[in-house]
Amino acid sequence: MRRLRRSLPALCLVVAFLAGACGPVPRPFRPDAKGEDDLLLLRNGGSLKVLPLQQGAPGVRGAMAEQLAKALRAEGLAATAKAGQPTRFSLRGRGVVQPLPEGREEVLTLWELVDAGGRRLGQRGARSELPAGAWQRAEPEALERVARQASQVLLALVRDPAPTGRFSPELAGGRIVLAPIENAPGDSGRLLSQALMAELRRLEPGFLGAREGPALIIVGEVGLGQPDQGWQNVAVTWRVLEAVSGAELGRVDQRNRVPAGSLDRSWTDVALPIAEGAAAGIANLLARTRKS
Repeated sequence: MRRLRRSLPALCLVVAFLAGACGPVPRPFRPDAKGEDDLLLLRNGGSLKVLPLQQGAPGVRGAMAEQLAKALRAEGLAATAKAGQPTRFSLRGRGVVQPLPEGREEVLTLWELVDAGGRRLGQRGARSELPAGAWQRAEPEALERVARQASQVLLALVRDPAPTGRFSPELAGGRIVLAPIENAPGDSGRLLSQALMAELRRLEPGFLGAREGPALIIVGEVGLGQPDQGWQNVAVTWRVLEAVSGAELGRVDQRNRVPAGSLDRSWTDVALPIAEGAAAGIANLLARTRKS
């Protein structure tokens, strides 16, 4: 493992500065009629499914999808959360919870519109304030509020997702929020999150200490390739998103080949060098964004 540790600081690091990268999708997303229970077809023959959240307590994931589908139907959109229902388009989301003063909490939900092949067509985010613990307890009134607020920002995405111009984030006074890394191999999700936040506190103390202002959400994905002749590809991707608009400011991609099976369980020896490289790339991205 010592040999692996020496090689990881030299991970291939790619920082992409992106703005308005989401392309147009088929439109319009308007049904011929409204309905509470039946799936409504879009005039272009498509349909829209809200998937369970990628993060959150089991009671929150499915209930949030049901509430959002209901809110979108109330706005005249064809939406369902029924499992097994074939659709041409899907909304997949994740939620991030941050504590606020005076017994409140902030819930940031990020939603991606994808086609049947899984291609990302656009993304938006929404912010809600709730009583502390209401989200984790899946309280119906709290989830309904989050769904209603999310539906308002998603209308433009599903009806007319064409970009309206270059996105200019307001970073002054903002903060960085790291979304939980789930379904990652071994203990990589926990260790990489801890190590990255520690490095970002060192490099970007202003962002990590801020409690108000526009938020940037870092979404991490970790993947291991299939073993091949004793080796295995490892890929770590960090996407930096503006929380409310969902605009992707850029990403950091890290890739390497490691001995097969060496990262199936423990990432203790490699989490820090990976986090150091990722934090440096994210800090560089933020610096370039400030100057743009």
